[in-house]
Amino acid sequence: MAEFINVSEIIPPHSGLQICLSNNEPIKVLQWQCQSEPVADLQKGVFTTDPLFIIKAIEFIQLAKETNSDLVLTPEYSFPNEVLDTIVRTPEIWPRKGALWCLSMQGSTIKEFSEKLELWTATGRILIVKDAWERLSSRSFIDSLVYLFITDDNNLCVIPQFKTSHMSERMNEYESGRLSTSDLIYVFDLVGSSHDLNRFMSIICSDALCIEPKDILNFTVGKNLTLFHAQLNHKPRDSTFRAFRDYFLDRDHGRDIRIITLNWADGTIIDGEKFDKPWSAFYKKEQSGNIAERELRNINQNKGTFYALYRKYTEIWYSCKDEHCKLFDINKGFQPGSFYPANPRNEPITREYYSFGLEDKWNPEACNDQTYTFRALIDEHGQDYSFPMYADINDCDAFFGLCFGHFLEGELSADNDELTSRLLLGPDVESDKKRTSKVSQYNLLVKLIKKQVFPMELENLINNHFLHLDSQTAEDKWKYGNVYPKDIPFDELNPYHSALFIISEYNEKTEVARQVDDICKKLHRSFRNKVVIYYFSRETEKYEYFDEHLKQTRIDKASFSKSLSSIKGSF
Repeated sequence: MAEFINVSEIIPPHSGLQICLSNNEPIKVLQWQCQSEPVADLQKGVFTTDPLFIIKAIEFIQLAKETNSDLVLTPEYSFPNEVLDTIVRTPEIWPRKGALWCLSMQGSTIKEFSEKLELWTATGRILIVKDAWERLSSRSFIDSLVYLFITDDNNLCVIPQFKTSHMSERMNEYESGRLSTSDLIYVFDLVGSSHDLNRFMSIICSDALCIEPKDILNFTVGKNLTLFHAQLNHKPRDSTFRAFRDYFLDRDHGRDIRIITLNWADGTIIDGEKFDKPWSAFYKKEQSGNIAERELRNINQNKGTFYALYRKYTEIWYSCKDEHCKLFDINKGFQPGSFYPANPRNEPITREYYSFGLEDKWNPEACNDQTYTFRALIDEHGQDYSFPMYADINDCDAFFGLCFGHFLEGELSADNDELTSRLLLGPDVESDKKRTSKVSQYNLLVKLIKKQVFPMELENLINNHFLHLDSQTAEDKWKYGNVYPKDIPFDELNPYHSALFIISEYNEKTEVARQVDDICKKLHRSFRNKVVIYYFSRETEKYEYFDEHLKQTRIDKASFSKSLSSIKGSF
């Protein structure tokens, strides 16, 4: 069972780290989602000797210095030991005061690490905290996360933390019986003279399997918490890891909790097994249950940070799958009654996205979201049906949400397994499978619309329609349509002219009826007789449109004399 200890209890008095201080300043986070082909060695653990990877690590540290980052993060088994040695013996590249570097180290033997500690101590101006080291089991190798920060007397404080439990999956069998584990977790509470409100701590991958979230919450009771989870994990959305995160993000805990997960990038290969689901993400509570504002989504999206709403009250901001570094701001925790006012500043704010290349450096650039878009899979249906091929990506999200009947909220939501199926942008190959299916359904919807077998209420759209979305109302509470008449001048169009065409995932009429009821509750009242839902009928074994919700309207208006049995929309 892991134990926790506050860092303030084991080092001299400290004026505070930015991640802990209670003030309105945002926390500037720099992280590296790295990619390589490391080896998993039975005696040394996971490491790579790739010269280019070493250069990337060195340049990452230079980037941390240049950006004055408050919190610097790398994923499990990633940071080269030789680069850490260089940092320790070179004061010019130490962290700035108030910053905390959390460097998840490549594997090394116990003997190698012991010799390293002796060398560091001999350099002078180094304070090494060995509490977790002294509780290390004696096996072959270690998996460590090394904290670096500057003390008040301008020395470098080095605190190594070690994995508490080996992974149980086949991919990580090399850890079983060979990984040296400790049972001590450091909790950073260096608040200086500010009010004592915030805590920070890290865990390493499979620590989540043996550390109980309730124990962390009990140890940090009454405090806001930022938790960093370093991973080398090809199943980051596994149910065990989800349950671990969900426990913290339960709204009933009544305090600000933020979680940062950081994994290796797509294309990483270890012993022939490819890692293709990075899912590096920032999690935070969302008390209102509303989707994030469009402007905030745009700012982050352009820099490689994408949004999903999970279980209605958790925001997930996940990174693109390729190797990159990312600089972003997050907020401090806030509690009512604290001495400083609440700051309504949005979070996260991605400041820069960096790719490695020119002159062997990390270079800022826009994330090429076309890498992830599925526009290329959408069939060419003609000019009248080309809206999603050229529209703003946020308008496309709202448009596809209409087409599938789950609206923008559904298009931007993650399922209970945290898997997103946003059609235009997705995080990894697992998501791509669901998105491919959605593209097929969308293509089918357009083909059904082009057949022009419409209910009588919408016969005016025959040979007179095009796909469109009113951008001004796309994110309003009340929803409108995705098909507009062509005979009205474009500058005179408004959403009341539109109709809503949807393709349903259901094939039982009763299920479709329930879907229609749910959809109509979200539509403007005067718009509810302009909805067409196509579904695959098991009775006729072909697609039909559902019009039961229109029949009562027809009766009320006395607009026809046919018997109800003669009204059928099959084709």
